[in-house]
Amino acid sequence: MRAPLPLLHSVIALLAGARVFAAESEVSYEDLRVQAGSMCNNGEQIAFTFMAGDLGDKDQGVVDIGTDFGFVLGVRGVIGRAAATVEVVNSGPDIALNVLGGEVLGGLGYYLGKNDILEFLVGLSLGVSSETGQTALNHRDGSYSGYTGEIGWYHTIDRTNFVLGLVVAAERIHNTLKLQSGDDFPVRAQGFDVTLAFGYRFH
Repeated sequence: MRAPLPLLHSVIALLAGARVFAAESEVSYEDLRVQAGSMCNNGEQIAFTFMAGDLGDKDQGVVDIGTDFGFVLGVRGVIGRAAATVEVVNSGPDIALNVLGGEVLGGLGYYLGKNDILEFLVGLSLGVSSETGQTALNHRDGSYSGYTGEIGWYHTIDRTNFVLGLVVAAERIHNTLKLQSGDDFPVRAQGFDVTLAFGYRFH
């Protein structure tokens, strides 16, 4: 006795779904990267990033937008300096904000091919800061918080595990400046970051 066609179709669909669920990823990676470049338009920074991702469906055999994405998570340490604005009546970029902190990042990665990936990330940062400038604000220590959104392209060099990359980000940093008088003023630095990355991929 033959199985009814609807039942047969259901079994085939179930098996296909299980295969997709168990599919091996196209690229699973853990990268350790060093980045250097600009911070908030005209500042400078150096950063150390550890990033892990699991992208793509190895069984698909073709590039497909829906199955070439995956989740990416990471942490970053940053040393930087950026022009900042003291937000008072006549505000302007009158101090340099020096930061030392950490950042937690997460988002999506996209598998471009055997050697290339894209990362679309958002991040939250916290750290310590000092302000030095050409005003009577002098030198103060404090803390800062910030957030960023970034796009990064990373290329793995053939027959090696070394990674080269380019990262473009939009960043905003908030800090509170406490004067000797006891008054607090908000300090803001914002703009675009452009950094080059060099790293090593652990498989």
